[in-house]
Amino acid sequence: MYAVSSPGKRNAAFTLIELLVVIAIIAILIAILVPAVQRVRSAAARTQCGNNLKQMALGLHSFHDANYRLPPGMDAACSFNVHLLPFIDQLVLADQFQFNTVNFWATDSNANLMNGVFLSIFHCPASGLVDQNGTTRNGNKAIQKSCYVGISGAVNGNIPGYTDPSTESGGGGAGCCGGNIISGGGVLFPNSTIRLVQVWDGTSNTMCLGEWASLLNKTTTAADWRSPHGFPMGNGTGTAFGKPPPNYNPGGDIRTFNCTTIRYAINQVNGWTNDCQTGVCSNHGANAPLRSEHTGGVNVAMCDGTVRFLASSTSMDVLSRLAIRDDGYPVSPP
Repeated sequence: MYAVSSPGKRNAAFTLIELLVVIAIIAILIAILVPAVQRVRSAAARTQCGNNLKQMALGLHSFHDANYRLPPGMDAACSFNVHLLPFIDQLVLADQFQFNTVNFWATDSNANLMNGVFLSIFHCPASGLVDQNGTTRNGNKAIQKSCYVGISGAVNGNIPGYTDPSTESGGGGAGCCGGNIISGGGVLFPNSTIRLVQVWDGTSNTMCLGEWASLLNKTTTAADWRSPHGFPMGNGTGTAFGKPPPNYNPGGDIRTFNCTTIRYAINQVNGWTNDCQTGVCSNHGANAPLRSEHTGGVNVAMCDGTVRFLASSTSMDVLSRLAIRDDGYPVSPP
């Protein structure tokens, strides 16, 4: 016998129109939810990035408590990052580092020690940069670059009526080896020995750390011009550069690895030509701008240990005042 459908009874299957309506509803929901999820992820990454800076700033305070001064931004052996290691839960690694050497870049033992090491505190989760691509003199080493940078001060001309006597110019050329303008007006600069009581503008009004967590020249040939030899790199040529600015190396090679002197606006990432006369070049400009993948600005750490978010629209006047510890014109982060 054949089954006969009852009059008025519908089949269980969807009609084509009903299926299209369901698909359209799903598409609308996805269009609503995906940006929301992305915003949550971006906010979480920005928060974690700020927490990294917070821990590094607290590490600076712990170093200060133990040594009655902040670490040098960089010295003959290494950068401030290495001096921070015992105070950011990396004592075992720090104890193996050889400080009685000419410099990190030329020392095989230190390079081997850092080879392949990845410290999450030096990485901003919003950044798409490949961190373990620093190089050393002996080559073939995967040295992590940091997404964070010490603030050395600011160039003259950004603050009306103020001249920083500690600025110094030198270097030039394309690619290597330049620098251009460095300052000793901040708290982390070559051979610095700053105590917090010397931050006369107030620790809550003075930056110590910022972000270097984005590529430069995004619209042309994207470039990762962070410190090319990784987070441990200090003075490029060792003990010959034993003084702070303005007597670091007048007229010569004044590269400042893992430190920057404020000269350009936040997130000014395009238009660079690898000319060290601009202070923005591959090896290694002293004036590379603060930059990040966060929407609208960068995280910075203040000398009191707090973390602030500075908008890309922050004026050069305000940004420079925040970078100098004793200009006499204290401003609060906007």
